[in-house]
Amino acid sequence: MDVEFGVEFDNGLLRIVRLAEPYGLRVEGDVDSSTVTAFVAALQRVTSGHEARVYADLGRVEFIDVAGLRALVSVAGRLGRGRELVLRPVPPHIRHLLVLIGWDVVPGLRLEQDGDGERVRRPA
Repeated sequence: MDVEFGVEFDNGLLRIVRLAEPYGLRVEGDVDSSTVTAFVAALQRVTSGHEARVYADLGRVEFIDVAGLRALVSVAGRLGRGRELVLRPVPPHIRHLLVLIGWDVVPGLRLEQDGDGERVRRPA
């Protein structure tokens, strides 16, 4: 069960909750041009510390545009060596886009299967 710090952002379209356990964010709703600024700010705040792994629970994201995907990749790419942004769970529509674009293998970004800790493998 997630342990919450509190709500980072909520405008009715997108809700971002800061998590204490596992450390990171839970994102709910739509990440699009009207909400991506808040999404990026929350990602930057949660990754500004020194935790080796920061989790982003995307299980309740209904829609994410390319700007939202780019935010995940960009923030993960700026993490220092040995740190990673772990996406868990990753809805099929988001996983499909990340794999299709090739962003599933960006250093610092890790997609996990639901609950098993395994890294996602690209289709052959």
